[in-house]
Amino acid sequence: MCTKSVRVFLVCFAVAGLTACGTEEGFQQVRWNAAEESNDQIARLRDLSITTERNMPTTGSASYAGHAVMRMDRSPFTEFDNIAIVADASMTAEFSGTGTFTGSITNFEAVTSAGTDTQTLVPASGEILIGQDESLIGTGTLNNALAADYAGGFTVDGTSYTVDGVIIGQFIGNRTSDPTPAGITKGVVGGNTTLSTQYAVTDTGALTAFELTVFGETVR
Repeated sequence: MCTKSVRVFLVCFAVAGLTACGTEEGFQQVRWNAAEESNDQIARLRDLSITTERNMPTTGSASYAGHAVMRMDRSPFTEFDNIAIVADASMTAEFSGTGTFTGSITNFEAVTSAGTDTQTLVPASGEILIGQDESLIGTGTLNNALAADYAGGFTVDGTSYTVDGVIIGQFIGNRTSDPTPAGITKGVVGGNTTLSTQYAVTDTGALTAFELTVFGETVR
């Protein structure tokens, strides 16, 4: 059952919609691999504890390699228009001062009618940038939290979308054997669903509810 913990993102956004669909073997295998890699990483991260404030680095930097999971609901009254997307995510945390959190989301893979018997693999492409205008590490009294803006655009099955908003997240893991910034934290997770509903805007101006989760493991 999902809670308000940041780790809820990892429990609730496994990419099952991409792992059992498609007709053309090579086309299907790419998405199978992307979904399997994403779900494997979720399994590794979701049972780790959040990095304690005492263990949080205050200098240096760390890089994270992982995935982004996106869900779009074009109508709240039906499941047949839902879109699920998995993509690669690359992120960097700079811990000095107020800190920064930046990154990019690329290599989109998508299905329409996600979670139904008629879900279909469709072409997808785009890029979302994280923390290009604003970001910080240590929000309020939580030194192990992060906040960053995101903005970008992508195309799914011929329809173009633009997105912008804010993700809130936390660092994961408490590796005490390696005191370096890249050694202490084992990963990071964040998303936009802790705030009010955020939207993707189509090229015709239509609004679509948009959920974004990013997560990654420390690059060592």
